Amino acid sequence: MGKPSIFNSTDYTAICRRIDALRHDSGRLWGTMTPDQMLAHCCMPLEQGLGKIELPPEGNLLTRWLIKQFVLRADRFRPNLPTAKAFVICETAGFEAEKARLLANISETHQRGPAGPWAPHNLFGAVKPVQWGRLCYVHLDHHLRQFGV
Repeated sequence: MGKPSIFNSTDYTAICRRIDALRHDSGRLWGTMTPDQMLAHCCMPLEQGLGKIELPPEGNLLTRWLIKQFVLRADRFRPNLPTAKAFVICETAGFEAEKARLLANISETHQRGPAGPWAPHNLFGAVKPVQWGRLCYVHLDHHLRQFGV
């Protein structure tokens, strides 16, 4: 069995079920985000990859390359990793609205699949479709674990 990916139907379904299990009052195990901020935060990279939003580039060639190697090889992110500035969320549309937005973005990402097209990431630049599917899964898994789901 390969590594989990948002493009895999079983992994996609499992992620969606975990999001459905999240509640507005779910307690976090680390970090400072509230559940609605986490949902909005998770939308940002999906919407960037889908070409819905454009974010300013971050980092320099060396840091971009180093971070990309670390992140794209990870099976899991450890708690309390720093968040890129563009992905820090201060205000949200509310828990239910952000939950619906995230589920819609995940569905669109899954349906688009590895064929893409995928916009470049603001920190990693061009990402291969197989890496994109993994990155989406690992990021979502990280934040769902943050809230115990």
